[in-house]
Amino acid sequence: MIKIKIPPLNFKMRSLLLLCSCLIFLCWNMALSTRRKYYSGKIVTVKQEDVVLKISCSGKIEPKVQETIHAIVEGNKKEVHVKEGDLVKQGQLLMEISDQKIKWSSIKRRRRFKTPGPIIPKL
Repeated sequence: MIKIKIPPLNFKMRSLLLLCSCLIFLCWNMALSTRRKYYSGKIVTVKQEDVVLKISCSGKIEPKVQETIHAIVEGNKKEVHVKEGDLVKQGQLLMEISDQKIKWSSIKRRRRFKTPGPIIPKL
């Protein structure tokens, strides 16, 4: 029979051996626990629920169509019923225009029509 002499382990070798064995045990335990998580052997029912996501971000909102509005008659604005960015419907009153200029021009025309001007002789 052959006898093999193993020299005694010093402190560094014992520490290294203990550390390696702990790491091997830890890795083995983690491998078994992850396998158990995904397959437990039990049948479970799956719930169907709505997923609600809240997202916030910054950006610039631009209109699809931008129109310039011109008045048919002259006058000063009396009252504005909408402000920039409001949603408007067809036929909605946007602004009232003071008709003082139109009234004065109408009065002037009537006076010119009623008052006789210079008589131009016919040729």
